[in-house]
Amino acid sequence: MAYTTYTTQMLANYTGRPLASFPEPYTTNSALPQATLLFKIGTCIADPSGLSTDELQMVDWAILSMADAIQLASRYKAVQANPFNSESIGSYSYSKAVKAVQRREETGIEWFDIAVDQLSQCDASDGLAMTGGIQVFEHQGVFAPGDIGANVQFLTPGDIEQSRVWGYDPAQGNYYVPQIGS
Repeated sequence: MAYTTYTTQMLANYTGRPLASFPEPYTTNSALPQATLLFKIGTCIADPSGLSTDELQMVDWAILSMADAIQLASRYKAVQANPFNSESIGSYSYSKAVKAVQRREETGIEWFDIAVDQLSQCDASDGLAMTGGIQVFEHQGVFAPGDIGANVQFLTPGDIEQSRVWGYDPAQGNYYVPQIGS
């Protein structure tokens, strides 16, 4: 089951405001699809078919509340785009909401935040490299195991000298066998 194709009428019913208060084609072609995409990004739910009836209701309210916020903010785009404008309009900013979703933070849109908090299937490590390292030089060097996963630690001449004197890697406090890397 794919996401519902939300309509302006659904948004009007959700907000209780008249259908005519939602500008077209902006609401249908921009606000509703953007809200749906932000929800997908915030929850990592590609297909909501496995959700319960209550969870699906939460999805609908989350997307409709975000779409409402997006379309309300759109009314002020001309004023906000004015390079000579020094006033601010309300505390809501669409670009702040997008950045909050990307960072997995609250957007300030109640139903959207509740749904993302309750339904998110995103792993804390999504989008993060699970292994890593830094290439220090293009030639051979002396390396020791790093503190995290598959990382390695480049040993400086000072580290090597201290290991000869003390017999261990002072940075980690562990005995090690240096490996010649290429």
